Amino acid sequence: MTSPTRRQPRHRRRRGVAVELTDRDEAVLDALARFRLARTSDLIHYAFAGVRRDTAAVRLRRLFDARYLAVLPPARGAENVYRLGPAGRRHLIEQSEVVGRLPRGGHEHHLAIVQTWVAMAALDDLKLERCLPDWELREQFANTELPIIPDLFALIRLRESTFAVALEVDCGTESTPVLVRKMDAYRSLWGHAPGLFGHERFGVAVVAFAPSRRPALASAIKRVWVVPHVIWVGSECPRSALSKLFEELKAPLMASPYPKGT
Repeated sequence: MTSPTRRQPRHRRRRGVAVELTDRDEAVLDALARFRLARTSDLIHYAFAGVRRDTAAVRLRRLFDARYLAVLPPARGAENVYRLGPAGRRHLIEQSEVVGRLPRGGHEHHLAIVQTWVAMAALDDLKLERCLPDWELREQFANTELPIIPDLFALIRLRESTFAVALEVDCGTESTPVLVRKMDAYRSLWGHAPGLFGHERFGVAVVAFAPSRRPALASAIKRVWVVPHVIWVGSECPRSALSKLFEELKAPLMASPYPKGT
């Protein structure tokens, strides 16, 4: 009687695994260079469209074994969180690509931003012309004082129109007064030069990863009466909310709610 095959722990590499990088592998490495960290499901959603999940997971495992990817210490019952491995970093640097630092502290909020980014990138009727997460914005504007840094700033193209959207990702850890201050900052920028990163007309989207917080979040964002805004739950597809936001952004400038002379 043969003994059962012992399963390799997911955080330990198999020896002697080599891979020849495919275009999809390159997409995974490029994505991780910008995401810094990403869950298995996010990488599959982003780079393996139309591929069976188990097939995609096997390929990610081979990239891990070949040292192109690395994983954070895994939590029991949770999916892997990937980062670039030593071979992946070396490969990208040889391609003259920038490889940034990992986020400090807890990763829940960072991963929620990545999940939101991937969900928008997966919408086949929209095109992300530009998408900048807060860690890239802070690096890019390190020596410049900004009135506010969104969790994610996106330029989204729908047919012949491009819309600027500032996204705030809420995991239930930030106080409502902090969100209210952010909304006030957006309101002060809207409709006035230079606006938000050069865009006077932009939308605000709040993505709730703690659904029980949605009523409080909805109350907070109502303060930005002049700025088109939407809210959706992180587990939902963002298509419907973004379509509503784009309709508001295409509308003429809103009239002031205050009578003349007040």
